[in-house]
Amino acid sequence: MSDYGDIIERMFEVGDRSGDEWTIRCPRHEDNRPSLRVNVRKGVFMCLSCQWKGQIKDLIGDVPEPEPEVADIYRVLNGLDEDTVGPRTLPESVLRRYRFPTDYWTGRGFDRATITAWDLGYDPLADDAIIPIRTASGDLSGVIRRRLTEGYDGPKYKHPKGFSKKHSLFGSWLVSGDHVVITEGPLDAVKVWQAGYDAVAQYGSSLADEQVDVLRGLGVYRVTLFYDNDRAGKMAARQAMDALPDFLVATVSYRRSPYKDPGEMPEDVIANVIEDAEVRLGGTR
Repeated sequence: MSDYGDIIERMFEVGDRSGDEWTIRCPRHEDNRPSLRVNVRKGVFMCLSCQWKGQIKDLIGDVPEPEPEVADIYRVLNGLDEDTVGPRTLPESVLRRYRFPTDYWTGRGFDRATITAWDLGYDPLADDAIIPIRTASGDLSGVIRRRLTEGYDGPKYKHPKGFSKKHSLFGSWLVSGDHVVITEGPLDAVKVWQAGYDAVAQYGSSLADEQVDVLRGLGVYRVTLFYDNDRAGKMAARQAMDALPDFLVATVSYRRSPYKDPGEMPEDVIANVIEDAEVRLGGTR
């Protein structure tokens, strides 16, 4: 579903349905004749009996002692599932919990095909953008949360607890050729992919030996380093060159570009920068 209906159906017994307006029993009082109306498209509700009203998060949070299945859903929707993700794989059904409408992804310049291919989602209860993480074989292993709440002063991105960045390359599951573009951040890789290139992200400014092994396992021998347009990005490129002694490596040049990273660039600019990248052999250790 592309609305809140999935949550409501999992947690409550639904009575009457009239379009987006559904009726359930109010958890705040004895409600033998369901009197709480919830709009599954807008994510708001109001009890016609006690006049309680609010958003879906308020409604779910008021359920006092949920059954085990419901409790698991509640944990996932509120970002608590990261505690148990670790290296294990998860069922694809987990992503249904994040298929809710948001303008965030199109606002970042991603088209519908890209959003679908990468399963980019949204958690309406935590107000987080959701970026699934997969193994190189495509198995779901967790999600990255991008905080969207205005005024939040903590880290913007939260990775699953137990997730080993150095053993993974974001986007490895979509690589199909012998050449990939390597970026620092996942959303930069998604933007490069949308421009027509296989792309992976190394989850930061350092390319680990274990990640190089992942590239070899994918059959890659040509890489283009497309890091951020800052001092840290230049240092990352030098480090990556040393880590790729047996690869054909190209490095991009921003040439006084106003863009600070691939994610800010239009697709035609990304293509031009990649095609003009300077080719060289990887370093040696």
